[in-house]
Amino acid sequence: MGYIYYQLNHAASLQTMVPPALGGGMFGNAGVPPGMTNFAGIYIIINCNGIHNRYVGISTNIGSRFGPRMSVVTELGFDVPTMANIFVVWGQVKVRNEGLPMGTPTAVTPACFPPPPNIVFPTWAAPGWVVAAPPGAGALNAAVDGNVINLEHLLVRFIMMRLGAGGTVSNNLLMLPFAHPGGGAPSLKIKFHSAAFGPYNGFTVADTLAPGFVF
Repeated sequence: MGYIYYQLNHAASLQTMVPPALGGGMFGNAGVPPGMTNFAGIYIIINCNGIHNRYVGISTNIGSRFGPRMSVVTELGFDVPTMANIFVVWGQVKVRNEGLPMGTPTAVTPACFPPPPNIVFPTWAAPGWVVAAPPGAGALNAAVDGNVINLEHLLVRFIMMRLGAGGTVSNNLLMLPFAHPGGGAPSLKIKFHSAAFGPYNGFTVADTLAPGFVF
């Protein structure tokens, strides 16, 4: 029984990325949303300008990832009202291994216990969680109960299949179906939480991915 917890508890609109017009064809300084600089983790861009497209990404420094995009905002002439309806939520993902029976302590799981009868998660601050840090290059993978899980791929599919917000997801390659590794592997308990943004009060959704099931 493995747990995967996406906690995206930061949110902002992207209107700060629009440089103020100073007249005479000149622009002032733009900036990435506060709190994003030097933050390592996972993020989702949500375009609420009538299309509800989402893009999921990972970075060792989300602020640096968004910095070069400010020149694109200027070059394409996006205005404040447009960018004010494009939001980003960001945070971290943790994993937890619970494959051993009750009473079998390990370094990773100090207090093992059997799977709960419903989707109940240990708190974010509980011992036993491991932060899945984005690599400098390559996929955001983590070993969960002996199976290597691409956490970015899983999140893309989880958003599309379980959040029910409609729209599109522009991670084309990661939109391929995600299948549980199967082969007798334990089920995965997955939880997603986002801070409130724009017209939404935030999302908290949990589900179980059983062996052989496909998101």
